Amino acid sequence: MILLPAGDIIGGMPRSMRSSRGARAGAILLALLAWACSDADGPTSPRSALLITLDTTRWDAVGACGGPEGVTPHLDRLAEESVTYQWARTVAPLTLPAHASMMTGLYPPRHRVRGNGPMVLPPAAMTLAERARYGGIQTAAFIAALALDRAFGIAQGFEVWDQPQGREDRWDGQISERPAREVVAAARDWLAARDRQRPYFLWVHLFDPHAPYAPPDAFLEQAGGDPYLGEVAVMDAEIGALLDDLRREGALDRTLVMVIGDHGEGLGEHGEDTHGAHCWDSTIRVPLILRHPDGLRAGEVSNEIVSAVDVFPTLLEALGLGEPGDVDGRSLYAPVPAGRGVYFESYHGWLAFGWSPLAGWADARAKYIHGGEPQLFDPSSDPREESDRFGGDQDAVLAQRSAIAAVAERAPVEAGLPATVGSEALEHMAALGYVTTDCVTTPMPHPLEASDRHAPRSRLAELAEYERAADLLRRGRAGEAIPVLEGVLAGNRFNAHARDRLAEALEAAGRTREAADALRERLRYPPERIGTHLALARCLLATGEEARAHEHELRAMELLVQVHERRGEADEAARYRRLLEQARGGAGGGG
Repeated sequence: MILLPAGDIIGGMPRSMRSSRGARAGAILLALLAWACSDADGPTSPRSALLITLDTTRWDAVGACGGPEGVTPHLDRLAEESVTYQWARTVAPLTLPAHASMMTGLYPPRHRVRGNGPMVLPPAAMTLAERARYGGIQTAAFIAALALDRAFGIAQGFEVWDQPQGREDRWDGQISERPAREVVAAARDWLAARDRQRPYFLWVHLFDPHAPYAPPDAFLEQAGGDPYLGEVAVMDAEIGALLDDLRREGALDRTLVMVIGDHGEGLGEHGEDTHGAHCWDSTIRVPLILRHPDGLRAGEVSNEIVSAVDVFPTLLEALGLGEPGDVDGRSLYAPVPAGRGVYFESYHGWLAFGWSPLAGWADARAKYIHGGEPQLFDPSSDPREESDRFGGDQDAVLAQRSAIAAVAERAPVEAGLPATVGSEALEHMAALGYVTTDCVTTPMPHPLEASDRHAPRSRLAELAEYERAADLLRRGRAGEAIPVLEGVLAGNRFNAHARDRLAEALEAAGRTREAADALRERLRYPPERIGTHLALARCLLATGEEARAHEHELRAMELLVQVHERRGEADEAARYRRLLEQARGGAGGGG
């Protein structure tokens, strides 16, 4: 367990205020003024909020949302005291972008986190925890997996940030995590020790239903033998323990509780086993249960169209912190307009496999997915998205595209990497396999940009072959993985992950010269990775090409300097620049 101060307050002033421009500072001052004047409005004091995020949890995994009975008895009991939203959607089927939207109220094109690490939430993004902390509210987060590692900027504003130890092997596909039991135990300890004279904002993130699914036998039995639902049952039991603590203390009726999934899980629907590259409702639609401390709308099942971006303004109002400002979400204290729609996207396929990015809009009438092969569905009559209406309702398509365009036209937050992440975190990111140089600076395609790349839904066979090769590599069978990866690349030369794995397999098989050739070819395709240059330098040294190896070592260091410069870490940038100059001098390139 790692217990860390967030490090966002310096000398009485928010670090993010000091490191960004006047508009940012002005927004903070306006927000604080709004908070100071807000006592006459909104929820009654004291104001506390508990946010529980259920990673990889389908909307229909929870009994109160239409799932099987007996799997989630504690969430179902909570729903009896809450309003349950049947049509809640996330903004992306990935953990980091979804939580960035919850914490900021912004869609991904605006907060700039379009995939999981190494993308980092910029410091200019005002988070819920920052607003709470500036308002004198205790803030704490208890995180289950390194998909939300502090290095990615999501910890902004939290006084207490508690995350798992360990490192993530990006190519193994497994994420360092800890079970709900440990996460909730730490959160309960914090609640017991908190200052009871001050309100709090507590975020608890649970990760159990993420693949692979291996629940304890008792929970597997509770879920009728379904291992995925067994993992959901594990979470539910721990949520029950957490809520019971608050009930016994009498704090539950002074605390707004919001439970929301960050994204769902394919479980084989539409050929998708897990999540990430597609925007089917199996991964975009999520459970959302909202318990108001005064019993507002208790027991109601709502068909309102809501989104993960609504977390920020809703909890802001619950905490009595004033208006949310220029955000995409809306507070769920007020009724949602009947004509509302919500934005969602997946850029994972574009970033990882060279596929078309996906962007979409969903309202009560239609759900539109824009990409290499656009699709249109009627959620009310076709909730499983089996009948594509794209060719038959162009009025709906035009309306949905217009809504997507409006999202893309709204001003994003300032780019950049948080100054709160120092060299230790950079080294941690390197160990995670996350150090790249493209992810903040490489322009992302416009959500409505025409794409000549393959549509993700047409590449199921490619993904299966890639995953087969990755599994062979994990089991030390590099020689068998090589032809599989070569076949993948023959069908899609833009697949960056396949190129990375091919070079790794060739090197592991002792075919070092071929690995070097593969790495040279890899450098022709974005993203450019420091690790690619280092791997190529290693291969070139092994084949006696020391001068060329040195060139790639120098390039890796140049990129590292750029990383520090973009992070605003002038001292670290200067240090590595001096090392770079020394290395160039050692190669005869000057002093």
